[in-house]
Amino acid sequence: MQRLNTALPPKPRGAQNNLGATGCFLNGVLDTSLPGCDPVGFPNGRRPGDDVVDIELRVAMGYLLADDVQAPSRNVPFHDAVLQDSSQFDAVFPYLTVPNAGANGDGT
Repeated sequence: MQRLNTALPPKPRGAQNNLGATGCFLNGVLDTSLPGCDPVGFPNGRRPGDDVVDIELRVAMGYLLADDVQAPSRNVPFHDAVLQDSSQFDAVFPYLTVPNAGANGDGT
């Protein structure tokens, strides 16, 4: 089940952070006043431009922990080398555009 917190106002498409709510943490502490903070993004919601794989990689490697002793790799910007952001999607339904290059297996 996915829940949507409607108490949080959505951000305009151009102002969304593709790393979602991870931008709300600094040294393991939640701070919603940070410039990259986008609390309505993944995991608190799911928008087409949220880069879920990058978020999951970083969190799995300790991004949300407070210090380098607990997670020595926490500040490494892990990624899957596939850019995901809101500019890749249409503003109207069905939102999704053509797949990323190479997604069909023949390199196009």
